[in-house]
Amino acid sequence: MAESQLLQMTGILVLAMLAQWGAAVLRLPAILLLLLSGFLVGPGCELAGYPKLIDPDKLLGPLLFPIISLAVAVVLFEGGLSLTFAEIAGLRNVVWRLVTIGGLVTWGVGTVAAHLILGFGWPVSLLLGQLLIVTGPTVIGPLLRFVRPSGSVGAILKWEGIVIDPIGAMLAVLVLRALPMPDLQSALFVTMLGVLQTVIVGIGVGAAAAALIVVSLKRFWIPDVLQNGMILMLIAVTYCAANLLANEAGLFAVTVLGIALANQEHATVTHIAEFKENLSILLVSVLFIVLASRLGSAEFEAVGARSLLFAAVMILVARPLSIAVSTWRSSLNWRERVFLASMAPRGIVAAAVTSIFAMHLSRAGYHESAELVPTVFVMIVVSVIFYSAAAPLVARLLGLSAPPTGFLIAGANPLALAIGKALQEAGATVLLVDREPLAIRSARLQGLPTKLGSIISRYVQENLELSGIGRLLALTPNQEANTLADISFVRTFGRENVFQLSVNASAEGRHERIDDDMQGRILFGKEWTYAQLMSRISNGAVVRRTPLTAKFTLADYHAQYGAAAIPLFVVDKSGVPTPIATDHAWDATESSSVLALIGGDGEQEPLTGGKS
Repeated sequence: MAESQLLQMTGILVLAMLAQWGAAVLRLPAILLLLLSGFLVGPGCELAGYPKLIDPDKLLGPLLFPIISLAVAVVLFEGGLSLTFAEIAGLRNVVWRLVTIGGLVTWGVGTVAAHLILGFGWPVSLLLGQLLIVTGPTVIGPLLRFVRPSGSVGAILKWEGIVIDPIGAMLAVLVLRALPMPDLQSALFVTMLGVLQTVIVGIGVGAAAAALIVVSLKRFWIPDVLQNGMILMLIAVTYCAANLLANEAGLFAVTVLGIALANQEHATVTHIAEFKENLSILLVSVLFIVLASRLGSAEFEAVGARSLLFAAVMILVARPLSIAVSTWRSSLNWRERVFLASMAPRGIVAAAVTSIFAMHLSRAGYHESAELVPTVFVMIVVSVIFYSAAAPLVARLLGLSAPPTGFLIAGANPLALAIGKALQEAGATVLLVDREPLAIRSARLQGLPTKLGSIISRYVQENLELSGIGRLLALTPNQEANTLADISFVRTFGRENVFQLSVNASAEGRHERIDDDMQGRILFGKEWTYAQLMSRISNGAVVRRTPLTAKFTLADYHAQYGAAAIPLFVVDKSGVPTPIATDHAWDATESSSVLALIGGDGEQEPLTGGKS
C-alpha cells in the first residue's frame, strides 16, 4: 500500500513537470497538457477498462480538500504579490467595475445559460454561473507575457483575474448557504451579511499579517535562510485564521496580504516573490493533475454538445457583455475594450472551488452536482484553447501587440546608440534606458525611443512599455549594472533572452569571475569588452548591415572583412535580428544578413563587396 501511494505521488510530480516542460517546448498553454495528463491517468484509464493509475481520493482521503485549499491560498498570495497600484493608475474604477458589475453580468448570463442549455435547476444554475465569474490568473499571466499588449490592458486583466478569484470563492460559499433559505429576502440577507463579514475579516487579517511581515523583515527578526519558510507559514496562518473568523474569508485575506506586501516600500520582498512564483507553478501543476484525475469515467462521458454550447455562450456572450457594461464611458478606447473581451480563460480556482462545492451539493441532494465538475472542466479547456488562439491574433489585428522580437537596451552611450540605430533601421523595435539626461537627449535626437532612469529601478521597470520587446541587451560600461539588469529581467524575458557584454579585464590582465547563473548570455565574444568596442567606435567604426546572397556567402564575408568586422547580429530573411552570443556557434545563410561593427582600431575597411 505504501509503495502504491509513493508511486502515485511521484507520478503526479513527474506528470506535472513534464507537462510544464512540454508546454514550454511546444509553446502551448501548460494547462492543456496538465489536464490531458490528468485525464489520461484518471478517467482515461477507466474508459479503457482499467483502474485509475492515480486516484487522489484514495491517495489522500480526507486530506485532499484541505491540501487543495491551502495550495490555492498560496497561489492567490503569489498573484496578489504581483499587483501594484502604480500599474493601474487612473484605471482603478475600471478594475473595480470589472470585478463587481462585470462579475454580476457574467453571473446572470451563466445562470440563465446553465438553466436553458444544460437543463440544471435554478439553484445549481445559480451556483454554476457564480463559480464561472472567476478567470484564471495562472493562465492569463503566461498569455500576457506572450502577447505583451501595449497600454494598460495587461495590467487590468492581471488585476481582474487575481482580485475576482477570492470574491468568486467567497460568493460560492454564500450562495451555497443561501440556497436552503425559504424566501428571497432571507437569502439576500444571508448573502449581504456574509459579504460584509468576509470583506472586513479578509482585509483586517490580511493587513495585520502584512504589517507583521514588514516589521519582521525591516528589523531583521527573521534570518535570511528562514524567510521563505516563515512567510509560507504565515500564509497558512492567515488563511486559517480568516476562515475561522468568517467562512471562506481565507482566500480574500491572503490576496490582501499579497497586495499589501507588493505596494509597501519599507521592506524588500523581491526574493519572496521569486520563491512564491516558483512554488506557485509547482502547486498549480500538481493541482490540475489531481483535479483532472478525480473525474470518473461516467462524468467524463456525460460531457457533450450541451457543455460546448454553454462554454460558447460564456465566451461569446457573457464576456463581451461584461466588458461592454464595465468599461462604459471609461478612458479605454474601443480597441482596448475588444482585447479585454478576448481574454477570460478559466483556471485553477474555478476547478478547485467547483470540485469542493460539488461534494456539498451532492450531500444536499442536488443530482446535477455530478455534472458540475465536468462542465467546468470543459469550460476551462474550451476557454483556454479559444483565448490562447484569439488573444494574440486580436492584439495584432488591433495594433496592440507586436511579436516580442525587439530589444530593451540598457545604456544610451555611443555604443548603445550605434547598435540601437542599426537595429531600428533593420526593422526591430528598440527602447533605450539610461539615467543620464544628456545621453537620453542624444538618443532622442537620433529618433530612438528612450526612458530616463536606472534600468535596475523598480519604478522604471514597472513603467516600461514592452510591447514588441522580448530581449535585453545590457550595454552599459558598468559590469555590475549590466549583471543586475539581466537578473532583473530574467523573469520577464527568460534567461535565453538576456544578454550582456563580457567582463572587463582587470589591471593585472585577469578576468573577474561571475557565476553563469548570475549574468546574462555574453554578447559578441568574450574578448570584446565595452572599452574595446568603444575604442573601435572612437576610431570611426560603424554598425553596418551586409546582406548575404548565393554569390556573396558568409565565407566571402569573412574573407573580405576579416578583422575589420566584429559580427554583432544575424538578421534572418524575415527581418528578425538575433544577437551573436558566445554560448552558441552562429551562422548566416543565403537571404539573411549580418550586422557588424566595421572599421576602427587601425583596421583598413574594405571598399568592395556585399555592403548594404
